[in-house]
Amino acid sequence: MLSEAQKRDGNLPRAITTLEEAERQGLMSVSGFFGLLVQISLVSCLYFHGQRAAAIQRCEAMIARLCDDAHGQPSPLAGIAYTWLGRLHYEANDFARAQAAFETGQRVSERVELDMYTMFGLAYGALLQHARGETEAALDSLRRAHQLALQTNLADAAWFPAWEANIRLQNGEIAAAEAWARSEALSSDEPPAYMRLEAQLAYARLLIAQEAYDEADGWLAQLEAYARAGEHLRPLMTIHVLKALAAQARGQRQAAVDHLAQAVTLAAPEQYARVILDEDRAVRTLLPYVRQAAPRFVDGLLNSARVMDAPPLPDGLLDALSEREHEILQLIADGLTNADIGERLFIAVSTVKRHINHIYDKLDVETRTQAVAKARALGLVDG
Repeated sequence: MLSEAQKRDGNLPRAITTLEEAERQGLMSVSGFFGLLVQISLVSCLYFHGQRAAAIQRCEAMIARLCDDAHGQPSPLAGIAYTWLGRLHYEANDFARAQAAFETGQRVSERVELDMYTMFGLAYGALLQHARGETEAALDSLRRAHQLALQTNLADAAWFPAWEANIRLQNGEIAAAEAWARSEALSSDEPPAYMRLEAQLAYARLLIAQEAYDEADGWLAQLEAYARAGEHLRPLMTIHVLKALAAQARGQRQAAVDHLAQAVTLAAPEQYARVILDEDRAVRTLLPYVRQAAPRFVDGLLNSARVMDAPPLPDGLLDALSEREHEILQLIADGLTNADIGERLFIAVSTVKRHINHIYDKLDVETRTQAVAKARALGLVDG
């Protein structure tokens, strides 16, 4: 309870320290549902504190402990750990692992039928749905999650409509976002707060969309001070991206580049790729100017951005990939060289190259990296 109070008071480092002390004393090893929720609280704190890798390790450790000895299958209680694992993989733009974790979480959770498990599964899964272009499905998932949150009296249910408002804004539905902001009584005069942070960030996006740049700048400055004080590094990344968007919209290119560079510097060490890829596509045009901040990370973002921003493929083009080309595309994604592929498939390297050139033409790409990125985004390959 102390750690929860510290988290809601905005001090993530203190909340993490408290939970780690509880862990050292063996207090988090209590079996059952409550013990699991306490451990998930630590995962949440680590994620928002910018420690994605540590949060993944915690989830995987929980899943290992919750293995059913009789059948070697995960316990139903592990469902929420899988759901969080899916969100953490999604943050790194790893759609295949995220989807696998979400599906496993849903499958094992069906055995206990807890509304809270279903709620989080729907909400986090909506992020992946929207990123894949399944916007209506994502909105439906968020609405269902919100209804479950209200039924279970979850105190912070407001973040589900906030995510819906983000999607509406990306679709240009400013009036819908404005109606949401009025219903939540959002204003740049209110103080930043942990329980309102998702809604307050969405409100900042609304101000930018309304071209209320002065108000947006002032509001983002307040949010930044709050995030820095409590070491909310994941929200701080988003704040820098939004400041970049606001500056770019005002024609302040250098300021926009500087803000995005700060976001990239924070995001790169723990691979928080979606912090940039989930925002307005305008910010992605700035990526080449911040490459020096984290070259490999930015190169990955650029490859993903090319796929996201490419025009839709003509109908039937994906079906035009032959079975052999699908097979070779998967082997490329697995990291095999042309020689390795030839040896695996018992064909000449020259034949492999010919197939790869056909793949490039059909996917409208020029390199192996681009082909793999596009194939993963389209669900053509695993991993």
